[in-house]
Amino acid sequence: MRVYDSDAAPEEWGALDVVGRSGDYAAIAKGMAEDIEELRHRTALHGEGEVFGGEIVRVIEEYPSTAAELAEMLETAAMLKDIGLLWLRRLLRRGRKYRMKVFAVAQEFEVNAWKIAGEGGLRRAFTVLYLGSTAYQALSNVKDKAQREQLRGYFESVPYPCLVDVKGRFYPAQIPDLSGFQ
Repeated sequence: MRVYDSDAAPEEWGALDVVGRSGDYAAIAKGMAEDIEELRHRTALHGEGEVFGGEIVRVIEEYPSTAAELAEMLETAAMLKDIGLLWLRRLLRRGRKYRMKVFAVAQEFEVNAWKIAGEGGLRRAFTVLYLGSTAYQALSNVKDKAQREQLRGYFESVPYPCLVDVKGRFYPAQIPDLSGFQ
């Protein structure tokens, strides 16, 4: 597992491989380019009937901000200018088949911020978890009034509300209290 996080403190992600600490967006761009190359490699192996390896998981902290920083930093390198967006689109569209998964973390999920406006299919590739107050706000997306009220009642009974959106279907999820863990 690799984590892309430009603002990570040294022990914030435990023993996970963190790329981009201290605002090193060049390292993030390099890692994303490696991921795209790995997807190409796995695609070729699959096309030849070969086994392409185990699961690859990538976590990207604050995706919209990271993608914007990458675009600004790499403006002069035309091929890499939109590496963050290219990376996200490729892995979302095709990565699942090749056992490559992305966990994108963000405070917001507006299609304009993610630069996927007009790409409904890509938007549906996400499973979105709304946490805390955003779970209450996301209840407006639940069309069935009875279900919406049932979810609201559940949220009021738990300390950490979470609403999961899977392709437009909404489910409550229980988030455990992890404050005692290091």
